[in-house]
Amino acid sequence: MKGFLTDNSSEMCTRVAPVFAAMGDKVADYNWLFTDMSGWDSIFAKYEHYGDGDYYFVKGDVMKKLMSENRLATMNWGVISGFDKDIDLAEITDSDLPFADGNKELWTAPLKTMHEKASVEIIVTDITKLAFKAQDDELVDIVVKAFPRSVDLEGYCTRMMRKREKTAEKETKEEKKGGFFKKLFG
Repeated sequence: MKGFLTDNSSEMCTRVAPVFAAMGDKVADYNWLFTDMSGWDSIFAKYEHYGDGDYYFVKGDVMKKLMSENRLATMNWGVISGFDKDIDLAEITDSDLPFADGNKELWTAPLKTMHEKASVEIIVTDITKLAFKAQDDELVDIVVKAFPRSVDLEGYCTRMMRKREKTAEKETKEEKKGGFFKKLFG
């Protein structure tokens, strides 16, 4: 599995339509699950979908139309998972649904999708960060070309894991020392 991360801070928002534009006809090869997102309820109301607001599920051909007609729609956070067409919605919703906001397992290596049956995953966090990962390395190679400022996702995740470990070590050392306030106030 490969992936990339792009930071859209200069644009102060993230649009996911360029991912699907870069995928081209491959979008229709998957069915798509949207989870942990806000602000798209009115968009989904215009298209054939399944779901009640906790998630939205659209077929590949619908997704292609949805993204082409909503190219400027932004996303603050959320997860879009692509599933092979032979995987039924009931199989997908039997497992915990992916989420981005507050997910402590989000930036881990080696890369894996949050939903064990997903083949593609797009994650938006902090309004400006977009991560893309897929089982199909060639698909990642195609999509990453649309994001020239991107970085390798596994490398990014490895750095984040090291940073968390160092922070935890530092906090543990401070606890053993008693910390500043404990020394000050006993």
